Amino acid sequence: MNIIPYLDFHPKISKNCSSKRWVSIIGRTTVGEHCHFEDLVTLRADGETINVGSECWFGEYATVHIADSAYGATLGDRATVGRFGLVHGCTIAEDCLLGEHAVVMDNASVGKGSVVCSDSVVPPGKQLEPGWLYQGVPAKPVRKIEATELEELRNIVKSRKHGAGSEWVLSKRPV
Repeated sequence: MNIIPYLDFHPKISKNCSSKRWVSIIGRTTVGEHCHFEDLVTLRADGETINVGSECWFGEYATVHIADSAYGATLGDRATVGRFGLVHGCTIAEDCLLGEHAVVMDNASVGKGSVVCSDSVVPPGKQLEPGWLYQGVPAKPVRKIEATELEELRNIVKSRKHGAGSEWVLSKRPV
């Protein structure tokens, strides 16, 4: 893991976090306990702050960045960011899951226990309600999601299968 200071700011990372290869954590970043980073994850706080809760999981190439000096990024406990996910100057509440290639932009927020499906985009300033599954560009609510479904999908995403979860989402879609 590359721990890189920015100006006078040094990342603060709990000692019991784990990472694969070429992970970079930069600047004003704080990471909670028991977080895991797959290959090539980047957390880049070269302006505002990044705060990551405990037990978060980041898939390959996931990126968390700030919006210059305007917006930091916050991820609550047990947040999961899928492969190639982008969290940019926004707030992801606890127990949320972002699918593969999902994007959440400046000053947006994803409510507790929500899922943003693969390839979906949450535009700047959008506030997503807690406990929903969102899909599309821009992301729109599809249906409420149960805690058991959220855990099932989290396990699929963490299994690191390419495109993991897309069949699950389609099979559970309302008629």
